[in-house]
Amino acid sequence: MAYDWTMFFDEFAGDLHPTFQKELSRQLFDKGVTGTGIKQFDKYNFQLIVGMTDLDKKLIDNKVFAKIDFITPTSFSFPVGICWYSDDFTNLLDLHKQDITNLNVVFNWADNFPLQQILPHIRPYRVDKKAKTNLNFDVEYFYYLLPDISLEFHFSKSLDKDEIKSLDTFLSAFNSGWNEKNKGKEIQFISNTTEIGNNVYQVVTDIGLTNSIKTITDLLKLYSDNFIHLQTTKISIR
Repeated sequence: MAYDWTMFFDEFAGDLHPTFQKELSRQLFDKGVTGTGIKQFDKYNFQLIVGMTDLDKKLIDNKVFAKIDFITPTSFSFPVGICWYSDDFTNLLDLHKQDITNLNVVFNWADNFPLQQILPHIRPYRVDKKAKTNLNFDVEYFYYLLPDISLEFHFSKSLDKDEIKSLDTFLSAFNSGWNEKNKGKEIQFISNTTEIGNNVYQVVTDIGLTNSIKTITDLLKLYSDNFIHLQTTKISIR
């Protein structure tokens, strides 16, 4: 891995020694899973920005704490805390200016990493194969922000007008049926089907604040039972 996922800005990080920069980038990447709680951390296109804003360096319990910017694959920026320390150097607040080639410097993520805020901006995180789910298609789960969820239906061929109408009728019936059986947990909205790409169609939903992703998985099960003929290859949940 070339540890080039970190950008350093001279305005607030111009005095970070190149060896310090490289080690900061390397260790934070290598400790991504344990330090942030994000599974398969190395599979995502994360970026770090150091020095675009004040690092606000503070010495606490023989560690230097600083603020940097964590950039998600969806280009959202979150301020996060990191820290570093070394038993080989006395003046820790000046450590970042030194050539640390021959020093043992430890970099870590701070304990208050905003995992729950960042998870909705990570994609994708899981693919359930049809052999596992007994559905007639694979389901690709992306992190999503409830209650707004979009479904992308991937087909082996384009749908004709009657097939689109049949799908829209099914979605409308599911919406009505769910709301009749689940008073107080009503689905607010399910759109008609819109073609967005080559054999890919999108449905936008607002499942309501009282529902969970189970509402969508129930919809997929019913769809799988009734639309085998549409030759669905995959449905992506976003």
